[in-house]
Amino acid sequence: MEKERWYKGSIPFVRFLIAYVLGILVAFFVSPTPSCLSIAYAACAALLFAIALCRFFKKWNSKKITLHGLLVFLFLMTVGLLLVWRVQPSVNEMHFSRSSGEELIGYIRSEAIEKNGRMRFDFEVIGVREKRKWIPADGRLLVNVSTDELPASDWGYGEMLVLPQDYRVVEGPKNPNEFNYQRYLSNRQIYHQAFLREEQVLHMDISRGNPIVSLALKWRQKLLEKYRFYIKNETAFNVLSALVLGYRAEIDDHLYQAFSTTGTIHVLSVSGMHVGMVYWLLAFLLGWMKGSRSIRWFRYVLIVLAIWAYCVLTGMAPSTLRAAVMISFVVTAQSFSRQHQAFNTIAASAFVLLLFNPLFLLDVGFQLSYLAVFGIAWLYQVLNRWMPVANWVLRQARDACSISLSAQLFATPLSMFYFHLFPNYFLLGNLFIGLPATLMVYGGILVHFLPYGKAAYALSHILERLTLCTMDGLSFLSKLPFASISGVWLSVWQTLLWYCLIVFTLWAFFHRQKSAFIATLVSFIVLAFSQLLTYFEHHGHARLVFHQVNQSWAISYADGMKALCLSNLDGPTNSQFRYSVQPFLDRFHCAEKKFMPDEHKSYLFRMGDWHILVLEKNVSIEDIPDNIDFVLLRGNAIVDLQALSNSLSHITLIVDGSNKTETVQEAQSLAIKRQWKFYPLKDSYAYISE
Repeated sequence: MEKERWYKGSIPFVRFLIAYVLGILVAFFVSPTPSCLSIAYAACAALLFAIALCRFFKKWNSKKITLHGLLVFLFLMTVGLLLVWRVQPSVNEMHFSRSSGEELIGYIRSEAIEKNGRMRFDFEVIGVREKRKWIPADGRLLVNVSTDELPASDWGYGEMLVLPQDYRVVEGPKNPNEFNYQRYLSNRQIYHQAFLREEQVLHMDISRGNPIVSLALKWRQKLLEKYRFYIKNETAFNVLSALVLGYRAEIDDHLYQAFSTTGTIHVLSVSGMHVGMVYWLLAFLLGWMKGSRSIRWFRYVLIVLAIWAYCVLTGMAPSTLRAAVMISFVVTAQSFSRQHQAFNTIAASAFVLLLFNPLFLLDVGFQLSYLAVFGIAWLYQVLNRWMPVANWVLRQARDACSISLSAQLFATPLSMFYFHLFPNYFLLGNLFIGLPATLMVYGGILVHFLPYGKAAYALSHILERLTLCTMDGLSFLSKLPFASISGVWLSVWQTLLWYCLIVFTLWAFFHRQKSAFIATLVSFIVLAFSQLLTYFEHHGHARLVFHQVNQSWAISYADGMKALCLSNLDGPTNSQFRYSVQPFLDRFHCAEKKFMPDEHKSYLFRMGDWHILVLEKNVSIEDIPDNIDFVLLRGNAIVDLQALSNSLSHITLIVDGSNKTETVQEAQSLAIKRQWKFYPLKDSYAYISE
């Protein structure tokens, strides 16, 4: 670790960032009301006035300095709180959901994605038609349009549209351990979604939005067309498009799996590594420009312009913007500061990004990027000093290992929290892909500057072969024994404990402080105790889950840390199964999955101590035992249920989404009459029995 002196004035942005982030976190956990918002605005104004009064006095003493710092801290907390609260539909009177109008007008604010005959895009509302008048409004909406005729080019960024005010609130997860899509969208300030037909949408043939973003997306589309012209292999095209341009719409699950298992998933997202490659190349080529101040200024401008040109080239995706801002701050600090604190520079870039959009704090990419950069800033130089190498080639390998270890150490706990996976061969994977990825980025950029012709064709062919060979290598690594540890589930507190353990361990090792050793030991004991509690909570604790999978059915049984599942979905690759059922099975290390043919048959089976009858319409099962615990009613089989009702007692009747509303009501009446427990699975959370 570099022996940098840390004192109060050397890291001001670290202190600013801590205060601002605390305010954002408070806003996430406290639901706003109009009165709360008004109080926050008043507090912000009062704090700003108090800070001005403190600054007015010329004679400072320690008490006034402490008061001034406290006021700035509270002011930044309040600003973070306000910037999150003010866009919430519950307090934003301009939000379109507060209106009872007939139509919405706005523009497409994201790149439209075509999938399964639907166009999906984010829609920025600017007005609502109410009583034949257009009223200003705001808010964002996720729109899905069924389309057969209009090409994707007619759904471009900035396209002005008029939509019917036919939307629904985005619902939360319906199954245990299911991905929280509602939270994911709310982090993008989207709380509603619409499902429309093409004829319901009116195109206004005018554009709106950020002209720079519009230009960037059009530029990227032309570059993608150039890739498509030269690169015929679909896998090579998808990987190169993601790696060089950040276009991941066509990356399939098998490619994601290969990158995830080898710990190289970051390569598929244009981020700090890619922007860093551009910076390193420019810094090397312009390294001779170290003369007068004006020459250094010119060098600085060239580098920053090139970084942001690459950002535009990649469509100005959020990950690219984040990396460009971060590296721009680093370049600025290195170019004009005689001494600069790395952590202060990193904190300054994060502070600016969060001022622009405080919801970036909940973005997984934002969190992982800054944790990785923090690790590199702290450990990279230390690891290099421990491994002095004279040979240039070996030194490059050592540097790559140091960067990978430093970044992975701080990104791993959070990565396991989100993705429940640890790649055992991450170091080997990153060493393997480092050089090919660098060549692909530089070569991919060069292709764009070459005119159509033999040179562009030859270079594209080389890139295609290099990409395929790289993918073969990653696929080989991902299939090695013990390539990854899956099914790793951490709670928020366990993740924080892991970070406490890492930080205190490193601090104790570097500084040899007794208090740090004690903190390390305490963190380890608490983390181990927490993991034991989780184990004993699940061990010997049986649970039965009737999953919410719309008109299909899936039933899982977990006992301890083992699980099994029965379903009529068409296999483990079914998207509904992977989204709604698989996360629960991964959580409990599913040992067996059995898929029944969807033949509208009734099934009688046992899971643990529970006997279950899946009852379909017009199908009878002879010799119904009298110890049935659960009946899953499907396909409007209410007549069959009534015929069997005399032989069923003390059951729980579950009615799924394959039944009509009238059938659900009849089943509920029958359950009341027979004194059965009743649960309408249709449009409800999964039923869990423990």
